[in-house]
Amino acid sequence: MGEASERIYNKLKLLSGYLGEVATVLRGLTVSQYQSDSLRRHAAERLAELIIEAAIDINGELVLAARQPPPDDYYTSFLVLAKLGVCDPPLAGRLAPTAGFRNRLAHEYEAVDDALAYETITLLPALYQEYVRAVTTYVDRQQP
Repeated sequence: MGEASERIYNKLKLLSGYLGEVATVLRGLTVSQYQSDSLRRHAAERLAELIIEAAIDINGELVLAARQPPPDDYYTSFLVLAKLGVCDPPLAGRLAPTAGFRNRLAHEYEAVDDALAYETITLLPALYQEYVRAVTTYVDRQQP
């Protein structure tokens, strides 16, 4: 994988940092506090975007390194990971919908349901820690 490995490891490091930050923002935060505390809500939403965008970038690097055609969309970029052997299909299936969530946060932010966003964001740390482990294991295996 060569240079791609270095780019992927760098993105994984960023993603892991964002996961720690969002966990800090969410610590002890109830859904009603999330709804009323705009500063923490906006921080959590932006970190969610960054987490998912970093993963989408990593997905692109993995697909490129595997010499596969680019996926049609961000959602599919997660499903392709299972086909490449990066992660198992159930994990890919849980990750894929987060691409749509990222799009709603980025483009339809005024219409995002706060309670639903809170529920989704609270799932991201555990879900994306699985992603980081799977990608790291895969990239490590690709090294000579």
